[in-house]
Amino acid sequence: MDAEELNMILSDHNLWLADKTMGKRANLSHADLRGADLSGADLSYADFSYADLRSTKMQEIKLQGADLSSSNLRYADLSHADLKCSNLQLADFRYSTLQGADLSDADLQGSWLLGSDMFFAKLTRANLFGEPVKVTPLFIHGLEWDVIITEWHMKIGCRTFFHDTWAEMDDVEINALAESALEFWTVWRNHLISMCKTQRELAEKSIDRS
Repeated sequence: MDAEELNMILSDHNLWLADKTMGKRANLSHADLRGADLSGADLSYADFSYADLRSTKMQEIKLQGADLSSSNLRYADLSHADLKCSNLQLADFRYSTLQGADLSDADLQGSWLLGSDMFFAKLTRANLFGEPVKVTPLFIHGLEWDVIITEWHMKIGCRTFFHDTWAEMDDVEINALAESALEFWTVWRNHLISMCKTQRELAEKSIDRS
């Protein structure tokens, strides 16, 4: 998509946000926006489903209620972006920057977060693995596979199971998951299961305080 066409879509969308009888909601579904600079734009409720957003600059962008399902956001910079209540199902965030982004109430089911930088990201009530987040998930990078731990689930690489399921798996089941999985699990099992327990305890305390 060329700059002139994109600017026209943004202008119409701003009119639509101010008055639904004017302008037009941005429809960028399937659009090729690789490397575009959308920093600071207000694209709340826009449709980015299946869009190619690789390496886009989206710092401080407003995407509240937007549809980014199945979009490709690899290496995109979404630092301090507003993604509240957005649809992020099956979005590819691999190696993206989400520092300080607000993903409260967002739907992240099936999204790819490998290598993403989520330092200080806000995930209150975000939907990960079919569960609303009550406490900030643990994101562990630098191991053979990235690990995400919520109060009920743990995802290692592309495998997601309940904490108890991971804890109860025997060596044969672990070995069948992936090459070198058993070696990884032998080294990290106790540490990861302990982190799962801590995450669950933090969630229970959060419920008690509410």
